[in-house]
Amino acid sequence: MQVGEYVNFGKNLKPLAEMDVEIVDSLTVDGSCNQAVATECVNSWLLGNTTDAQADTCITVNAKCQTKFDKLTDAEKQTLANKFNTRVENVRKAYEIV
Repeated sequence: MQVGEYVNFGKNLKPLAEMDVEIVDSLTVDGSCNQAVATECVNSWLLGNTTDAQADTCITVNAKCQTKFDKLTDAEKQTLANKFNTRVENVRKAYEIV
């Protein structure tokens, strides 16, 4: 590649990389999560002792693990979705896949 091609590549790639970082950051669990309790919740689910819904409740309520996205108001979620030209449901689906 020529220098000009690197510059153009960087100019085009940087906004996409920044967008990815912002989306992942919004879906990241904050630092207040009790990892020991969350581990027990997941272990119980893996062993078949709890349903998906029970495991989710255990993780969010008992271990207090919530993503930054979960803590956003509906308006903030819509603003985030609008920024990426999508719907809130699509951002939620992206989180579930991750």
